[in-house]
Amino acid sequence: MANERPNQNGGENNLLIAICGLTVAAGVTAIASAYIAEYVVATMGDSNSMALLLGANKIASDSVDLERQLNTAQAALRTVRDLGMALGVGSVGVGAAVVVRLLRRRAGQKAV
Repeated sequence: MANERPNQNGGENNLLIAICGLTVAAGVTAIASAYIAEYVVATMGDSNSMALLLGANKIASDSVDLERQLNTAQAALRTVRDLGMALGVGSVGVGAAVVVRLLRRRAGQKAV
């Protein structure tokens, strides 16, 4: 039984580190998402944005600067989507680990 204590504490420490890491990643992702969203909103608010040709993967405009900004904004939105999906998958994984850990702890307490 004395050998089980350090292993359980090590597992709890690993889980705590994973939760802290995911929390930091969530915060950084949220800040990055807000920054990217602000950039997209500012770009879309440009008065020249109405004279555009919209394609499947590219936006064409008579203004080279506006075309570059809108294409960058489109790429930024894809990045935000991908970051959100990655954070969601990570959150589900950590949540599942927490649930498994709680269930194992309860099962161990009932057995004793």
